[in-house]
Amino acid sequence: MMTTIVHIDDTVRDYETWKPAFDGLEQFFAEAGARNCRVGRFTHNPNRVLVELDFDTMAEAEAFRDSLHKLIDLPRTQMLLVSHEVSLLELVDDRRLTVRASS
Repeated sequence: MMTTIVHIDDTVRDYETWKPAFDGLEQFFAEAGARNCRVGRFTHNPNRVLVELDFDTMAEAEAFRDSLHKLIDLPRTQMLLVSHEVSLLELVDDRRLTVRASS
C-alpha cells in the first residue's frame, strides 16, 4: 500500500493554546482520509511543531492540503500561528530496526 505523508511545519504563538485547537480537528483529519497522525515538538523551541498525517493516496493528501489552506486562512487560525508550511511526501521506506545478537 502506498502512503503519502502530509508534513506540516508550524511555528505557533503558544503551544498550550494551539494544542487543544489542533486536537479539535481530529474528526476533520479522519473525514479527509488521514489514517494516522504524529505530532512532534522541537526541544530547543517548544512552539515549533511538526505534524505528519498519513494518507492512502496522493489524491487524498492533495485534497486535504487544499482544504487545510482554507482552514489556515481563517482569522482564528491565523491568531495561533507564526508560520506554516505544508509538504507532501511519498513514503518509500518504513521498517522496524532490531538489534541482532552478535555471534
